[in-house]
Amino acid sequence: MVKEYLKTRPAAQIERLKKRVAEGRIEITGMFCNMAETSDESLMTDFLRPLQIIQEAGFPVKTVMQNDVHGIAWCLPYTDNAPPSTAACLLVKEWNEKYEMPKLKLAVASEFFEYVEKNYADKLPVYQKALLDWWTNGAGSASRETAEVRKMQNLKQVDEGLFAMVAINGGELNPNLQAETDLIAENAIFYDEHTFGEDESIDRPLSENTAYQWLQKGSYAWEALKMQTLLHEEALARYQPFMKKADFPVIHVINSMGWKRPGIVKLFVDFLEPFVPLCSELLKCDLRSDEGHAFAVENKLFERVCEKCITDAIGIVEELF
Repeated sequence: MVKEYLKTRPAAQIERLKKRVAEGRIEITGMFCNMAETSDESLMTDFLRPLQIIQEAGFPVKTVMQNDVHGIAWCLPYTDNAPPSTAACLLVKEWNEKYEMPKLKLAVASEFFEYVEKNYADKLPVYQKALLDWWTNGAGSASRETAEVRKMQNLKQVDEGLFAMVAINGGELNPNLQAETDLIAENAIFYDEHTFGEDESIDRPLSENTAYQWLQKGSYAWEALKMQTLLHEEALARYQPFMKKADFPVIHVINSMGWKRPGIVKLFVDFLEPFVPLCSELLKCDLRSDEGHAFAVENKLFERVCEKCITDAIGIVEELF
């Protein structure tokens, strides 16, 4: 919300917000939204990117807030989905006028924790437990979209590595690349955040609110996937000039991660027939017959012989180039 406010409000309103923050009446905390457990590590980095925008605008950020996801807030009348209100101010004023103790005081999030740290840090017990998330069942109720977003997050990591490889090799990058990547991440984050539908979605699954909210929520998943798929095509196209050419068929396997990793590469080869005689000779069975194929599977010839041949071939090609 703060990010959009800074983008869309006139300078006078932004200065007014800065004044209220400086007075300690409002605090801007450092998390984009309340997240469920569906995001990967890379997306959580994007999740914190708005911090840069907020700090560059002159707002201090020293507290993060994860609300609602772990069950805190629904019992409190002035948090979470409630808009800004002076009702709490009136409540505190009336209480303090009526009762001698305890005296109530409204505070921003950091003020409370600083007070506790200063006065009770050495008296509080320490618990190391999991911060359980009771909202992730929402992601399970939309398994198709959740699966697609997770695949998209993996593809995003791959493409970021590819674009980095293009840059290292002196290649040309799209000047709008960062903006496009940020928009993809924002869509994925809005899908991964904790809300999965109107509160009446169980007892009134066909209601207008239920339908509208799910259409919007699900659209974030598909928009992120569509944009990342197009960006993947661009990443491959921009890296293609740096792939070595040969006068024979070549398969390029690219690890765009920053570390060595094993993996299986699956290919569809529609011109297998010319290789069948050679493969049959090496494996001592006819792969064109059901019996021959069954023999190869039963004796694990694909693993013991084929994989070794492919590995040796890759080694030879690497030595040549």
